[in-house]
Amino acid sequence: PLIADMIAFDTENPFKRAKPKDVEKIGLKLAFTDAGAPPPKPEDYEMQDPVNTTSFEILFTIDKIGKTAYIIAYYMNARGEKGPDSMPCIVVVMGS
Repeated sequence: PLIADMIAFDTENPFKRAKPKDVEKIGLKLAFTDAGAPPPKPEDYEMQDPVNTTSFEILFTIDKIGKTAYIIAYYMNARGEKGPDSMPCIVVVMGS
């Protein structure tokens, strides 16, 4: 698989690699488009398993080479309540 290393941080304290108070997990949504295609619509995103740390990897399968990946993160509290979506992180999936 192909890997993207990601780091999430609190915009109010960007130099500290820690989740804000009351945040238990970081939720992720992922969508793909062909190169040069318009950005995905909200309904095109697929929920991913939440992560517990601010540093994590996203694995891409070989069939995603050449696609543009749109990654959105959001905070989740212990009650499973979702915070606001981040701006999309946009990555072109490259192969070797």
